[in-house]
Amino acid sequence: MKRPPTAHPRRPNSVCRRPPRTRTEAAVELVKVEFQRDRLHRGLMELKRRGQLAAEELRTNTRRADQLLSRLAEPEGEPWP
Repeated sequence: MKRPPTAHPRRPNSVCRRPPRTRTEAAVELVKVEFQRDRLHRGLMELKRRGQLAAEELRTNTRRADQLLSRLAEPEGEPWP
């Protein structure tokens, strides 16, 4: 009978990391944190830009839908331009 494979030891949770013990470890951790901060900031700016584009497209489509509804509300006997 085969034994089940052994589980790999899990990495410690990043929230529970031990504090850096040396200046070098602290510097490396600082660079990681700064890169993550910048990445998150860029992501937020991109989401803001995409939100503005979507809002503009929504306004355009709403305006177009209102125009089409007003055209459809006209009596049918009149010719369309």
